[in-house]
Amino acid sequence: MKAQEASLTLQHLYPAGISAGASRSIRSTGKLDPWPPQVWVSGSGVRFEPEEKEKVWRVIADKNAPLGPRLVRFYNNEGASTPRYIIVSQTSDGEESEPNDRIGEANSIRELPILTHGRLNRKQDTDLFRVHLRKGETFIARLDAYVLGSTTDAILRLLDEDNRVLDWNHDHYYLDPCIFYEVPSTGYYWVQVMGFPYPATSSEELGGGDGYIYRLFMSDSAYIREQNASSEGDLTLTGWNLATSGALKKRGHSFQSSLELATDFQSALIFANRVNPEIEPNNSKENATPLTSSARGIIQSNEDVDWFSLDVGNEAWHQFEIQSARLGYPTDLLLKLYDENGKEIKSDDDAATMNDPRIIWKSPKSGPIFLKVTSLTHQGGNNQVYRLIHSIKQPTCELTTSASEFALKPGESLEIKVGIERRHGHTRTLIIQPANLPAGISCTPVIADKNRKEITLNLHATPSSSQFQGLLSIIGKEQDDWNKTFLAGKATVTTKVNNGVPSGYLDQVYRKIHHLWLTIQAKTQAKEPEEN
Repeated sequence: MKAQEASLTLQHLYPAGISAGASRSIRSTGKLDPWPPQVWVSGSGVRFEPEEKEKVWRVIADKNAPLGPRLVRFYNNEGASTPRYIIVSQTSDGEESEPNDRIGEANSIRELPILTHGRLNRKQDTDLFRVHLRKGETFIARLDAYVLGSTTDAILRLLDEDNRVLDWNHDHYYLDPCIFYEVPSTGYYWVQVMGFPYPATSSEELGGGDGYIYRLFMSDSAYIREQNASSEGDLTLTGWNLATSGALKKRGHSFQSSLELATDFQSALIFANRVNPEIEPNNSKENATPLTSSARGIIQSNEDVDWFSLDVGNEAWHQFEIQSARLGYPTDLLLKLYDENGKEIKSDDDAATMNDPRIIWKSPKSGPIFLKVTSLTHQGGNNQVYRLIHSIKQPTCELTTSASEFALKPGESLEIKVGIERRHGHTRTLIIQPANLPAGISCTPVIADKNRKEITLNLHATPSSSQFQGLLSIIGKEQDDWNKTFLAGKATVTTKVNNGVPSGYLDQVYRKIHHLWLTIQAKTQAKEPEEN
């Protein structure tokens, strides 16, 4: 018997977050009959309590609840839903109030920074927020939708009282927009949210519906784009509203947490260690900047090229990655790798996504190599900034399941397929098996040699197995080193194209769901014999 679909479906949670120490109503969409289902939340400090109205929950976040995203899954005796996300924030958060389509109906924002949760409820819906800004500061408005699994490709616009567009943005981090606006005069301004359907349709109209959820962060405080620590320990901050050291801590919010970034990957991009500046001139192989670990450079003109040199060891896996477009710089860069004689080995322009290149390469011998960074579109200027990050990679592998929820009946079997992707020269034999199975459930471990790309686990439930709902872990261990383990999970990041239209998501709050779920259903009751 193949893996069964869960009887429950959870499409979206709205609002998609809560601030620590708060309590709020959160609505759920999907098939949740009978009401209420049971709830599982990853991590600690957050609990869901059903309200009287169906599909509405009272959600409580403890004051000391760890900040960041949570998985939320609903389940009953028949199965479980695919999890969705909520994010616990430090910044106080609110919820948009309808109607707010027009300047005169805009929701008033009384204090910054703030997080506001919203939803575009119907076709051509727009949401407006009024903010009071001070001359000389930079206003930041950043929207999270795509990374929440929302069904909108959102747009942000900044308007004046006459409805004139002062600034706008469509795609900043993947499809999510962000505005950085230097305020020319003190007064009121209006932030407008709208969105097209995602995946795109043949219609050119703005969309709306249950899945058009978003999280809007607005601030006039310190906002960090980059934090770079050099090899000597010097710290350099790049961003907005950083004129004084006092700006780094404002209104009780440290800048690290007040960014309120939705994903760990966005946060990881900001902070980098052992980053040294390029040494100009470095426009040829002969005057290349030595790359000790990582470097920060600028393509200063449309003819500028930056060269870097590095001595590598024998038989090692290296990764060279450009971080630029993902930091919000308007770049499209090309990275090339050369051997000591100047022969090109590899090149790339977008493997790291969002126009950022990445090269992964195994050195065949010890010796010098060279890297060249150029603008693919021949752009130059102070905004053509990049970081070149070098790291040595160890052999590893990814184990991926096709689903995150599984259901099994007593006396039956369940097949779970696990894909194996080996990286950076991993060749060791793996032993793959579930861990901590409930009583009455068995599974023979599967041995996967270096040539196996997929294995099938066969779970069997005895006829006397009891009902069970809970987490399932699938673990791969290296046969020769049981300390090296790999946890299987369901990928949420996908890249698909349907008739030329991109779908799926290149980044999510959780890129992989390692919290798999197993349901052992109730025994089938034998039918009573019919009376003659």
